[in-house]
Order: sequence, then structure tokens, then C-alpha cells
Amino acid sequence: MIGLLLVHGIGAQESGDTTSQFVAGILRAFPEAHFNKDTRTLSVESRLIRLYEVYWADLLKKENKGSFNQDLMTSVTWLPWLHYRAGSYSAGDYSFVLVLFRTLVLVPVGVIFQLMYQGARLLAAICQAIRDSAKTDSGSSGTRPPSEAAHSSRFSWRRIKATADEAKDRRTVLDEILDEYAGDVFTYVDSAGGACREGSQFVHTAGQVHGRFYAALNQASDDGCSEIQIVAHSLGTVVTHLALSGHNLTRFRQEEQQPETSSLEPLAQLTRLYTIGSPLEKIRFVWPKLITTDLIGRMRFVGERAEVLSTTSFQAAAYRMKWDNFYDPFDKISGKLKRFDHWGGVTNHRLLGLGGPLRSHVNYQSSRGFLTVISEGLAGKKVTVKNSLPTRVRNVVLSLGENLLVLVAVPITFLIGLAMVLFLAGGIAYLLGLLVGLFASEHATNVFKDVTMLFLAASLVLAFTIGGRVRASEARKKYWTVRGPDEAERAATSMAARN
Repeated sequence: MIGLLLVHGIGAQESGDTTSQFVAGILRAFPEAHFNKDTRTLSVESRLIRLYEVYWADLLKKENKGSFNQDLMTSVTWLPWLHYRAGSYSAGDYSFVLVLFRTLVLVPVGVIFQLMYQGARLLAAICQAIRDSAKTDSGSSGTRPPSEAAHSSRFSWRRIKATADEAKDRRTVLDEILDEYAGDVFTYVDSAGGACREGSQFVHTAGQVHGRFYAALNQASDDGCSEIQIVAHSLGTVVTHLALSGHNLTRFRQEEQQPETSSLEPLAQLTRLYTIGSPLEKIRFVWPKLITTDLIGRMRFVGERAEVLSTTSFQAAAYRMKWDNFYDPFDKISGKLKRFDHWGGVTNHRLLGLGGPLRSHVNYQSSRGFLTVISEGLAGKKVTVKNSLPTRVRNVVLSLGENLLVLVAVPITFLIGLAMVLFLAGGIAYLLGLLVGLFASEHATNVFKDVTMLFLAASLVLAFTIGGRVRASEARKKYWTVRGPDEAERAATSMAARN
């Protein structure tokens, strides 16, 4: 029997969703396959596969509002440059030219994101306020005279201004989406890296997520699975990598194992790893502290806590496990894994046709390329899945629609954000111009206003950039300095003792 661990990614996941999506994909490749919901087993080509879903989304939903801060985008773009200058990267990983080039691209992108965020948030807040106002009017119009109701339904400049003022500090659907997705990434990364603020409810979240991974791994071993395979998606690939490397787990010498605790040798049964939509390469570039090259060799369980007893050699890992990584060029979260040869190497599969920038990240489990490779790993038989003509046409139309939406939304939100900056700078310049106008001519005053507005707007943009550099430097020194093995070992032991 094959044990298959399914590790989901970010987003509003419910328990069982990942299993359902995976089973639907397998049934496309093997229509004669049978899935038993009670035992969570798949019968495929005379093979029995038991599914173990590593569900952890609920651990990041502890009133996780406001977990995404837009300032993070202008600070993380500086981290790679600071890491390079501090010598935090492994030798040969990233050249000076590569880090410099990426920094020169990422830093402006961070500023552009700030402007886009402000523009998109203002639009979302105004639309939400107008919608709520319309609901209020429709609900109360029946109790007022017709003339008064008709008058109140007209939009005036005063009403629009009041709606905009109300929308400024209002939580919008954009904030909810960013918390749900981007917020999950930063929450997990901060927890795994020990970078949570004091008093945060997510300090131990990464350890709890990894604990669920180990519990599923242990259960598969206890159930007598002759081999174990893992399918991990999106942030789940980071969870898997950190868990398999024993990240932040206390390490003990083998002779310290207590008789009453159970032990496990995960890699003795682990044969295949499939990563889909993986941001591991990006995580390594921004937070190299999180990526270690060890693999767990033996573990013990004390209650629900897993502890590392020893690690395997790279040669043994390469012999036991085959790693396939799937990515789509339109999926900007994922990418080719170029610097992950420490576990015997990665076979990268470039997929096309999954969708545009939005859908491509969530369509891997139903893609032909993925199903072809995993069918060989699970059933010992390569199966080529073909999409019907209507399906292909629909995918093309949806992809074109997504790309068009992005092409329209990006400049619009950016221009609105830029207009907000110019409006703020123009307001200050106007007030200063009133004072200058008392002593200077009208022409000189107008020139002063124009120059002052441009200067203040440029200063605000520069403040975004410099502020991000300062925050990144403070965060790196406090949380993201890459330490030596001995110091990391002492820190992990100290953390376990405090827990």
C-alpha cells in the first residue's frame, strides 16, 4: 500500500478540499479508479493508495485580520541585498550582478505595489460604501415620502465626498483577500523564522503546522504503507521542505532516546515528492535562514511533539527520493527550482495552459503534465490526459480574460494611487502657496506651488523606499541573520526549553 500525503497551500481551505481536488484529477487520468471516502483509499490499476491530508489552514485563522501590512512589500524587497552584503547566502548561490539586478527591479516594484494598493483599496472602499448606502436607501425608502426618497437617491458631490471620507479607513474586500493569501505567507514565515512580534498568537504556529505533517507521516508508517509519497502545493511546499529538514526542531543524540517514546524513520519509506506551484526558490532568496539542506533520518514523538534524533546523508536521500517540481510561467508565485540539488536533485516540469496570472496557480492538480508524471509514480503507468475541444476553448478564453483584466487593473490602480500622492502633495503646496502669495507675484506663486508639489510627491515616494530599507535592516539584524550550526542548535534547544 502507498501512503500519499497531500499538503495544501494558502487560502480559505476547508478540511477535505485538497483530497477532493486531487481525487477529481486522478479520476480524469483513471476513470475506472475507485475512491472509498470512509477509508480514504484509492484503488488504481490494482494498487491501493491511502490518502493523508495535512490540513493546517485553521491554524492561521485565529482572527487573522490585519496580518498583511502593505509596508512589508517595500521592506522584503531590500532583504536580498542586505543578505548578500552580510554574507548570508551560501557560496555560489547568487552572484553580485544577479542580486544587484534583482534589487534594482524589486525595490521599484515594492513602491509601485504601495501605490497600486492605495488605489485599489480606495476603489474597493468607495464601491463598498456606495453599495451599503444603496442598501440603506432601498430599505428605508418605503417609509419616506416619494419626493424625499427620490431626492436622496441622487448622487451629489457632497454625497460622493462623504462616501469617500467614510471609505478611507474602512476595511475592504481587498484587505480580506490580502490577509487570506499574502497574510498567510508572512504569518507562517515569521513564525518559522522566530520573527513574530512579542505577544503574537502565531509564535508557535509553524511548529503546529509541522506537527500535523509529522502526525500524517507517522500515521502512514503505522498503517503499514510500504512507501510514502508527498504532493505539496504552493506554501505547502515550504511547509514540506521545512518539516522534512527538521526546521526548528530540537535535536537529540540517538542514545538519549527514551524507551517509552516511539521513533520513526520517515525517509526509509519516502520515495517521491511532487511540488506544484512552489515558491521555494523565492523563499530561499528572501529568507535564506529558513532553507537548510538536512533531511530527517530518525525522529521520536513525545506526546504530539516531534524531536529529531539524527539526519541522513545526502547520498542516502538521493537514492531514496525522486523530486518532481511543476511550474507555469504565468504563475508568478511558482518557479523553476535551480538551487535545490541537496536532496538528490529536482526534475523541473514546465507546464503551459493552466490559465492566466490568477487561475494558473490553482490548476496544477488537473493539468495533463502533472497527471502524466504522478500516474507513473502511483500506478506505475504513464497516462496522457486529453482535454476536449470545448474545454480547450474555455481555457483559452478565461486565460485571455485574466490577462486583459490584469493589464487594465494594474495601470488603473497605479494611476489612482499616484493621483492620491499628487493630491496630498498638491494640497500641502497650495496651503504653502497661500503664504508665499502674500509676498510674491502670482506667477512666482504658481511656480512655487508646482515645484513644491513635485518635490513633496517625490519625497513621499522616496520615503517609501528609504523607509523600506530601514525596516528591512532592522528586521534582518533582529530575526533573519543566518547563524552557524552550533548557534542554531543552541537556539533551538533554548526555544524548546521555554516551550
